[in-house]
Amino acid sequence: TTTIPTDYRIACLMQDIEVAAALEPYADYLLASEETEGGYGWTYTSAFGMLAERPDLPSEEFGREIVACYDPYNTIINSDEPDTAATLSFVDLPLAKSAYQELEAFFDNARNVIADDPASYANLSLAASKSYTFANDEQVDLVHFLQNLDHILPAVLQGIDPQVQGSRRIQDIRYLEG
Repeated sequence: TTTIPTDYRIACLMQDIEVAAALEPYADYLLASEETEGGYGWTYTSAFGMLAERPDLPSEEFGREIVACYDPYNTIINSDEPDTAATLSFVDLPLAKSAYQELEAFFDNARNVIADDPASYANLSLAASKSYTFANDEQVDLVHFLQNLDHILPAVLQGIDPQVQGSRRIQDIRYLEG
């Protein structure tokens, strides 16, 4: 069990694999958003209430609670409609580091596939264009991109651990989607 760090920050546009891999030597977890966060920030009441009641609360539970509170709060301030641009993720950084290393192999393989068949570049671009995006379409959701590639250009994914292609999204602590 990891103790709660004393320093959490709201981090817009910082939840990507490169940032996670770079921070891995310095932290156990990254709590950040793929998108810009609204000026309202997070609702701290529930998570910090849990921490006040249980000072030995594991970081995993604390992070899950912050994420679980984030989506309903942003739904409420968005006229009770889900705010699909509101994102917040809690990532286990040692796992992100190994995923990043696997992705380096993926990019090497993609370069080789494109070199052997330049037309494959169009399929790679198609997979990216069909992926969920952030930051005004400047960043793509990596998991969605890999899922699209699996349907469009599966040869590029050879040798990539299937677990790297998976994720868990927690929208509400009571409902986990895998």
